[in-house]
Amino acid sequence: MEILLYIIIILVAYSIMGLISRNINESKGYDGGFAWGFLLGIIGIIVVAVRNPNIISYNQYDDLHYSANDNSKLSMLENQSDDERTLKNGGWKCSKCRRVNASYVTTCDCGITLEIITLKIKLKALVLRMLEIIKLRKILKSIALTV
Repeated sequence: MEILLYIIIILVAYSIMGLISRNINESKGYDGGFAWGFLLGIIGIIVVAVRNPNIISYNQYDDLHYSANDNSKLSMLENQSDDERTLKNGGWKCSKCRRVNASYVTTCDCGITLEIITLKIKLKALVLRMLEIIKLRKILKSIALTV
């Protein structure tokens, strides 16, 4: 009788660890995860807890999360391309190969980093601003000469 009680307590404890690991796993964007906690116990919970988040799954869930009476968001998603969805969710487009990368990708397959792209954009904005200042100076000089 004591052995049966001991087995039941162990099964309940490992089932609870399985549920904990499943919840952690699903909160990171993955499916399932019960077996990690049920079969490995605390070690399984730790393994699931240190996994990197599945950001693509997060973004898809956020986009598909709509009320039962509102299908407009779903139909809008069907009309969007994968690239448009990626850009909408914080992705970036490589200026060298024109590939669209997810927001968590810091280096494109062609080797260009997100930091370089960002610096190029800032530099372009700075050059445009300087050109505006030069034009304004020319206008001010022409006004000063006519006065």
